[in-house]
Amino acid sequence: LALAEEAQSHGVEKDTITFNALISACEKDAQWQMAFRLFHGMLDDGVDRDAITFNASISACQGGEQWAMALQLLSDMHSQRVQRDLISYNATIAACRSAAQWESAMKVCQDMVDTR
Repeated sequence: LALAEEAQSHGVEKDTITFNALISACEKDAQWQMAFRLFHGMLDDGVDRDAITFNASISACQGGEQWAMALQLLSDMHSQRVQRDLISYNATIAACRSAAQWESAMKVCQDMVDTR
C-alpha cells in the first residue's frame, strides 16, 4: 500500500490499472503477501477489481504455494460476477500444481469444462 501511496504522491492516480500493475509486479517478484495487501487495499480505497486484478493475484499464489487462496479467489470471481477466463483457470491450476494439490487442480479443470 505504501507503493500505491508513493505513486499517488507522484501524480499517479490510484485506479484499477495502477493497482493491477503493482500486483503484477509483486507476483513477478514472488511477493505474494504484498500482492494480497494491495488486492484487499483496493476495497479500502474504493477501487474496482477486475479480471486482471484477480488473475494477477491468483498468479501470485503460485509463488507462495497459496493454492487454497487461489481457489478462493477463483470462487470470489464467480460470486462477485467477475468473468473468469482461461488465465484465471490456468493460474489457479498452476498454484495447485506447485503445491502438489492434484485433486484440487482436477476439480478446477472440471469446473472450467462445466462453465463453458
